[in-house]
Amino acid sequence: MPERAPISKLPFLGGGTLGDTLKGSALAQALDEMAERKAFLMVATPYLSFPARLLAWQSGEVRLRANQTREFLLRTLPDQGFRLRIPWGLGIAAASTRLLGVEEVEGRRVLCVQAPDRFVEDEPRRAFRVTKTGQSRAVINPGGDLLLRANLDNLSAVGACFFVTEPMPSEGLIVNRPLRLSMVLDQGPALDLEGRLVHMDGQLLGVAFEPPPSTVTAAALEAWLQPRVEEARRQWENRAALRAMAEQAARPRSQPEGALLLARDPALLTQLGDILGERLPIRACGLALAPLREALETPPQVVIVPWTGGGVQARHTLRNLAEAFPAGTPIVVLGLGGDYGGRELALELKQATFVAWPTAQGAFFARLLEGLIRRAWGA
Repeated sequence: MPERAPISKLPFLGGGTLGDTLKGSALAQALDEMAERKAFLMVATPYLSFPARLLAWQSGEVRLRANQTREFLLRTLPDQGFRLRIPWGLGIAAASTRLLGVEEVEGRRVLCVQAPDRFVEDEPRRAFRVTKTGQSRAVINPGGDLLLRANLDNLSAVGACFFVTEPMPSEGLIVNRPLRLSMVLDQGPALDLEGRLVHMDGQLLGVAFEPPPSTVTAAALEAWLQPRVEEARRQWENRAALRAMAEQAARPRSQPEGALLLARDPALLTQLGDILGERLPIRACGLALAPLREALETPPQVVIVPWTGGGVQARHTLRNLAEAFPAGTPIVVLGLGGDYGGRELALELKQATFVAWPTAQGAFFARLLEGLIRRAWGA
């Protein structure tokens, strides 16, 4: 039997990133930064967690944009308090807080909570997860003749998450059951590992490496991970300069014009054109990076993203395309098939607003776009 490598904590654990606490001026700077980039955090109760964006904070209060209904928030968040969990450094920090109220702002729920006076390290992971995995691929064998092809979503020394690129089977995948997998890492080795399925979410599969990799395999895995961990650390330490450079590079080089519909849908394009008229000319491009880049040579004042459903994979595609939008461009997600999944997409996209479609009043939609454009571009 091959020798198994011991599992050891990576340097981001054990207080190395935060010290004992994040408090005082350091906490104020952290909250300022998160509010500026509308960063995600997790609202955690003993029974469930859900994501929210940090919109703003001031002495005594933090304001979060939540996707849930007012009734859900008031019913779910306990009177005795709950926790906020924020990504900071290369780890997670958490603090207890309590609900101050739920407001409705422009059709969205804003969760008002008490501002914590300190965050402490709250890192449940045993190892840092590398998310920049390039063209890494895997084949997963849950048993028998079933083989699933997948892209590597993230990887650590103790496990991985995979995005399955083919239809999920109706049976054969059972949480806590063992499986085997073969990975080919981008610009790295091919590895054969044993694992245990620990969670499933749509096309995503989370796998723990059990039993631990052999010493040889663990060494190859560590050699691939280490430079990427160091790169993540450098990017974190230089995040302000990198973000400023990225925003400068993404700024429109010409004056923004009109609206861009991210779909080849002639009927919807005509319908929106009739509503917006000459005040806001609208054009369309397909769901691919090449035509989108061509369309963005004349940057839009607002991007309209139709949503007809499609689950995790469809949202993943749209998030990737949205990264090409010029910085600060407002996005409107149109829920063509109701709001199932559309509100989640709007929450995941920065500067995004969700609108159920068809809207009852075309004039309302036109005024909404005008308001978003005025707020974004001052026009």
